[in-house]
Amino acid sequence: MGIVLTAVFLIFQEPILTAFGARVNDETFRLSKEYFFWITLGIPFYMFGQAMNPIIRSDGSPNFAMGTLLTGAVLNIIFDPICIYVLKWGMMGAAVATIFGQIVSALMSAVYLTRMKSVKMSGDSFKPRASLLKKILPLGITSFLSQISIVLSMAAVLNMVTKYGALDPIFGQEQYAQIPTAVIGIVMKFFQIIISISVGLAAGCIPIAGYNVGAQRNDRVKGLMKLLLVAELIVGFVASALFLLFPHQFINIFGAKNESVYYTDFAVKTIRIFLCLLPLSCLNKGTFIFQQSLGKAKQSTALSLMREILFGVGLPLLLPIFMGLDGILFFMPIADILTAIASVLIIVYMGKALNRMMKTPAAKDGHVESVAEKDARTDYIITIGRSYGAGGRSIGKKVAGQLHIPYYDSELLERAARDSGLSHKFLQSIDEKPVDSSMLYRSVGFGTNDYKSIADQARWIKSALHIITSVPKPVGEMRKDMIFVSIRIGLAWKAL
Repeated sequence: MGIVLTAVFLIFQEPILTAFGARVNDETFRLSKEYFFWITLGIPFYMFGQAMNPIIRSDGSPNFAMGTLLTGAVLNIIFDPICIYVLKWGMMGAAVATIFGQIVSALMSAVYLTRMKSVKMSGDSFKPRASLLKKILPLGITSFLSQISIVLSMAAVLNMVTKYGALDPIFGQEQYAQIPTAVIGIVMKFFQIIISISVGLAAGCIPIAGYNVGAQRNDRVKGLMKLLLVAELIVGFVASALFLLFPHQFINIFGAKNESVYYTDFAVKTIRIFLCLLPLSCLNKGTFIFQQSLGKAKQSTALSLMREILFGVGLPLLLPIFMGLDGILFFMPIADILTAIASVLIIVYMGKALNRMMKTPAAKDGHVESVAEKDARTDYIITIGRSYGAGGRSIGKKVAGQLHIPYYDSELLERAARDSGLSHKFLQSIDEKPVDSSMLYRSVGFGTNDYKSIADQARWIKSALHIITSVPKPVGEMRKDMIFVSIRIGLAWKAL
C-alpha cells in the first residue's frame, strides 16, 4: 500500500499540492514541490512503522513501541540542521532528515517482528485471508474516515485562505501573499499538538473501559468517562489560557521576529481566534473516542464526520463569503460549539445508558446476583490458592467429587487460548501472576492481549459452580461471586 501511494502521489504531485493551497506564489510552489517529492519517497517506511506500533504495544512491549517513535523523532531533530545548513540541502535536507528517522523506526519495528512474544511469524502469516479482512475492515474504516475527513477539512481551509488572502488589501500584495497560508499552517500545528494529548488520554481509556465492560463493572465505566471528560476539559483550558496569554512567544518559535509586522499581527489574531475554544475541541475528541470503547463505532464515526466534513469543510466555504479572511479563522470555534452540543447530548445518553445497566442484577456493584433465592442454586465459584507441595489440586478434586460439581485447572488456559487465538504458552506466562497496571495502556485498540485472555477465562467460568485451582488474579479481583480458599504447608512438611 505504501508503494502504491508513493506512485500515486508522485504522478499527481501538482494537483495534490494545488488542492492544499501551495500555489500562493511561484517560490512557495517550487519549495513545496521539492519537499513533496522527497518526503513521498519515505511513505512506505512511515506506513510500516505506524502500522507496527499498535501491534508492538498489543504484544506487550509499550516501551519498545514508544522507543521506535522517539528514535525516529530525535534523529529527525538532530539531522534537520545538519542536512539543511551543514550540507546545504535546503528544503530537500528537511525531507531527507525526516525520511532517515522514518527508516530507522521502520527497521526497529521489522526487527521486533521476528521476536514477537505472543505470535510466531511465518511465510503463511503474510497471506491475505478474507475472513480476517472482514473483521479488520469495519474497525479500520472508522479511523480511516475520521482521518480522511480531517485531510478534506485542511484542504478546504488552505484553499479558502489562498483565495480570500488574495482579495485582502495587505495579503493581496505579492510580497505578503504567503503570510496567511504560513500562519494558518503553524497555528493548525499547535492545534494538532493539543489534540494529540486529547487523543492520548482517550485512547488510553479504551482498553480500561473495554475491560470493565466485559467485567460488567459499568459503575467503573461511568466513573472513567467522567474522569476522562474532566481531564479533557482541563487540558483544553490550560492550553487555551497559554495561547491567549502568550501568543507572541508561541509564534516566535517559528521565527516571527524575522518577519514583517503584518505577519506578527495576523499570527497573534489567528492564535487568539482559532484556539480560543480548545476545551470544547478536547471534549469533542474525547467523546468520539470513548464511544469506540463502548462499541459505538457508528455513532463515533457519525460525530467525527459531522465535525470534520459538515462543519470542517462547510463552514470554511461558507463563512468567508460574509466575513472574508476572518471567516476562516472563526470556523474553528463555531464548529467546536456546534459539535459540542451534539457531544453533550451523546454524553447524557451514554450516562443514562450506563445507569440503566448498573441497575440490572448482573451489574449491580459488579456482583453477579446469586440465584439461590430463586431456585436453590448457587452461582458461586470456589477457587483454591495453594503453595507448592500443599496438595491443592488433590483437595480440589475431592471437594468437587463430594459436591458433584465441575473441577477445572489448566483447562481454563486451554479454553482461553482456543477462544482468544493466543498461544497456550503465552497464556501460561501470565497465568496466576499480578498484572502491572501499565498493561492497560499497551494498545489504542479495544484491549490488550493479557486482559483479553483474562476476559476470555472470566466469561467462561461465569454462571456455574466450579472448583478451580488455577485462576488469574485479575479475574478474582473483578468478580465478587468467588469463594477463595488458601492452602499452605510449612517447610517441615515439605521435607517429608
